[in-house]
Amino acid sequence: MTLEIGFLGPWQIKVNGQPVRLAGPRRVAVLARLALDAGRPVTTRQLVTDVWARTSTTTAGKQLHIVVSKLREVLTPELIATVPGGYLLELSRDQVDAHSFTLLAGQARMARDRREPGTADRLFRQALAL
Repeated sequence: MTLEIGFLGPWQIKVNGQPVRLAGPRRVAVLARLALDAGRPVTTRQLVTDVWARTSTTTAGKQLHIVVSKLREVLTPELIATVPGGYLLELSRDQVDAHSFTLLAGQARMARDRREPGTADRLFRQALAL
């Protein structure tokens, strides 16, 4: 299974190239928050703070567990790993367009600094295309 997450432009999730629609804003928010740190653990406390900040309740931890369970049903169980104290999105950062943009823009700036305008231009254009 190939998962791609798009922050730039319209928010989108694609599984094997096909768009996937998530029901509920909290599912979107939890997946988005995990995608911001793709491949790195995010603590339960951070997820609750970021997703339930304005409506923080005593049941937010349980609600988070339910949201993660529903995401696993839609995507695949192995994609969101439970780690000590939180969750980890098992996804390469290059499968999240915002991370790809940052990488390409950084490479373009380095090419510019090395006085390689053609390479810099190509990399900036790739980043902007995202």
